[in-house]
Amino acid sequence: MGYIMEPPIKHIDNYTAPHESVSIYHYRDEVSVARCEYTASNDIYISNVFVYAPLRGNGYGKRMVSKIRESFPSAHIWVEVTESSRPFWMKMNAEGYINSIAN
Repeated sequence: MGYIMEPPIKHIDNYTAPHESVSIYHYRDEVSVARCEYTASNDIYISNVFVYAPLRGNGYGKRMVSKIRESFPSAHIWVEVTESSRPFWMKMNAEGYINSIAN
């Protein structure tokens, strides 16, 4: 059972909610996507993060994560990472865009 997710308060045009889902929003802009899921009251797990390959390393991932933070300012946002993505997520954590890395 998912928790009922509060709708984003900013960047609303970047989000879609899958049919019959009360705990998931998908973020999408012209170059990046992510899945945002409420896992507990006011906890958001970000997964399936993707920036189109030719544009990686140009700040688009950070822009996406900062928009997710602005959309859910009071949420505890967390991720699980692969070793290759850990430096990016550690930077996002240090800059306050996410609250924690689970692994």
